[in-house]
Amino acid sequence: MRRLVAAAMLLGSAALAPHKHKALRPAHAEPLLRRALGTAAVALALIMPSTAQAKEFTDAQRFAAEAWRATDKLYYERTFGGADWFRARSDLIQQATDAESARGAVDSLLRKLGDPYTRYVEPEKYEALVSATLGDAAVVAGAGVQVVDGDNGKVVVVDVEPGAPADKAGLRAGDEIQQVG
Repeated sequence: MRRLVAAAMLLGSAALAPHKHKALRPAHAEPLLRRALGTAAVALALIMPSTAQAKEFTDAQRFAAEAWRATDKLYYERTFGGADWFRARSDLIQQATDAESARGAVDSLLRKLGDPYTRYVEPEKYEALVSATLGDAAVVAGAGVQVVDGDNGKVVVVDVEPGAPADKAGLRAGDEIQQVG
């Protein structure tokens, strides 16, 4: 597709190039020549392979990016504790060179939010926690509720997991949380 666009641009630039014609005055030739050369340069850039080809994420980077994306989507406090959130993503991806460094980088990112209830729990520890707390057949952990900042600083429920403690307590989407505890 890039080559097709480039070929069309090259043909267009050839049509723009000055040529001997009675109606074409020399004063108009220079701007047309600049336009033709610019169009040709863009077309060649499309054809030439880029030296800065994007690399595919490693598994560790993919894990880190997904953790960032989930936090970006679900974290209730949209200023992210004052962090430069997109810079944090870039740093996170760079730090994720292997599985262990990716987990450490995600843990560090979540700790920087300053929220004692938002943290990374390694899969083995998570399974042990769920098993010890709810038994081997348990699927739900936590309150089972997603919230967002609403108008006037209110916290609003947007989703409740069926069968979760929040569901059993009667929370429903649209409810406003005014106090905890």
